[in-house]
Amino acid sequence: MGVRHVAAPMASKALITSDATVLDKGPATRYRSMVGSLQYFATEAQWHLAHAVTRLAQFNAAPIVGADKQLQQLMAWLTSNAH
Repeated sequence: MGVRHVAAPMASKALITSDATVLDKGPATRYRSMVGSLQYFATEAQWHLAHAVTRLAQFNAAPIVGADKQLQQLMAWLTSNAH
């Protein structure tokens, strides 16, 4: 149904900083909101995601394109692994 299968919640650590372009205000706000929601989700229900979400949260002050791509991968992984 249009959902791609993703093997892991996050690719290698190096891919987060592969594109260090800072996101514009709108996308940065969306990034922070999604990471904040995932932090709650990870601590309350999906503790195995805590490492990936914490790594993404390190970029909340100045979200970059590479981190946003990894956030999208994590969301795709969650979608493709929903039970």
